[in-house]
Amino acid sequence: MKKFFMGLGIVFLLIIIAGVIAFSLAAYSGTKLDKSSKIYVDEVAPTIFASWNSQELVNRASPELLKVVPLDKLDATFHILSEKLGKLKEYKESKGDCHIDISPSGKVVTATYLVRAVFEKGDAETKVILIQHNNRWQIAGFFVDSEVLLLPDVRNVAKDSVPPAE
Repeated sequence: MKKFFMGLGIVFLLIIIAGVIAFSLAAYSGTKLDKSSKIYVDEVAPTIFASWNSQELVNRASPELLKVVPLDKLDATFHILSEKLGKLKEYKESKGDCHIDISPSGKVVTATYLVRAVFEKGDAETKVILIQHNNRWQIAGFFVDSEVLLLPDVRNVAKDSVPPAE
């Protein structure tokens, strides 16, 4: 009986050691992924903003994004963004991080960033979602939000509903 419990203790010790090693490797990988995803976002977002050319997004898009976004609608959307926001004046910052999901179907590495930029006609925040395929980042989502994009009546209602600062 003593040998059984000693063997069981050794098995649990090995499981704990394996868990610590796996956690350490995940933390190290996570830091590397955070750095590489931020570099990627900080390179591609200004490129897309500078021209508002939908092909710049398509060239970097994941298969998942291309499957759900019709290219003609993307062209039309980018045309509207170009008209409403104008040219990029200043790329301010990106903030975000990576996520590693492990499921029975495999490991999925994603990153989500909020990008702030100033354009000729107003500020915008863009949510950029990345996914990694074959150790290469690709854009899985690109959502632009700006008060400039609101209809004029909606902007007036939004301004009127905010109480004045004291």
